[in-house]
Amino acid sequence: MYYKNFTKKIIIFLIFTTTISLFGCKKNKDDTKVTNDFDIKIATNLLNSYMECLIEENMEGAQKLYSNKLKKDKTKKENSDVKIKGYTTEEINEVGKSALFVTKVASVNVKEPYTSVEEYKIRVIKEENEYKIDEVNISMDKEAFTKKNRIRYRNKNNVKTELIIKPTTIPDYAYSKDDKANVEKLAVPKKNIGPMSLSYSENFIAISTYDKDSYIGIITIDESKAVQGGQDQGDQGGQGDQGGAGGGETGQQGTDIMEEIGEKPIGKEISSLDLLKGSKIDFMVFSPDEKFIAVQYETSDKTKNIRIYQADSANIIPFKMEDKFPLSKVNVTLSSFAPDSVIFNVSSKEKNDKNSTEFIGKWQLDLKEFKVKKM
Repeated sequence: MYYKNFTKKIIIFLIFTTTISLFGCKKNKDDTKVTNDFDIKIATNLLNSYMECLIEENMEGAQKLYSNKLKKDKTKKENSDVKIKGYTTEEINEVGKSALFVTKVASVNVKEPYTSVEEYKIRVIKEENEYKIDEVNISMDKEAFTKKNRIRYRNKNNVKTELIIKPTTIPDYAYSKDDKANVEKLAVPKKNIGPMSLSYSENFIAISTYDKDSYIGIITIDESKAVQGGQDQGDQGGQGDQGGAGGGETGQQGTDIMEEIGEKPIGKEISSLDLLKGSKIDFMVFSPDEKFIAVQYETSDKTKNIRIYQADSANIIPFKMEDKFPLSKVNVTLSSFAPDSVIFNVSSKEKNDKNSTEFIGKWQLDLKEFKVKKM
């Protein structure tokens, strides 16, 4: 009897010990899983933070997001006139304990008519329990530039380029969005081509022309012609104008003229967005979903302001910055687009202007309700 009770106690003890041991192993495995799992949401937030740093030209902030490997390989960014103004993420691929983001990035030249869309492939890893940018590969997708006062288009790294539009085919007259009744038709300036911006899908390009006033329009691109590649324009980057010995330059110019006569533009339609009196465009950029386009401009009295238009209808949104903020005292400048909203900055024209304190700072405009709030 005693032997049976003793044996029973030993069996119960062994079962209890085994259960605790198994539970402990399971707990350790669960703890390991929590520690080692890759959270795609955190990786996405890191990507967005990185892109915001690039838009704001905060290279110090961007470098803090690099992995140890990328920090070793980093090169000092030279001051460039080509600025990143927007981006949209097209693909997210989770591979093991890393994520590969395919992002389209829109850039503009702030000093001459040039715009591009590049494809960024950015890898995010988990390094010492922190999410870091480990790899950035960039390739050209599309670009637009001017040559001989004509806007041209290059697909990827093609040598051949295509004509988008000539100034002579831009509308001669347009209405200002300040003229709500559309009473006064204004002459469209065609003397100079101003800032441009490609959409991320490359089906559209926003263009501007200027003299005393500035005209803004959106051109629909026939991408089937753009991808096929047009006529060989000789030199598409400017070298063809150098010519050669024995009257080569004159001959090349004659060839260019003949080619332009027979060249069909890939621009199909143009919608007039606005005509800004006494103003000059700083830059333009499409929203990630391409439903809106933001335009930053400067008036004749050096005031900075932005306007946002609906890309499909060419109508200005039902919110004007000048109706909310006293532009006699402040400047309004574009920061970036966010999901269903746009971020902008309001700064005082004069130092220590206490009357403008309530307006100064970073603001967010909801593009669904068209209401603003201070961030």
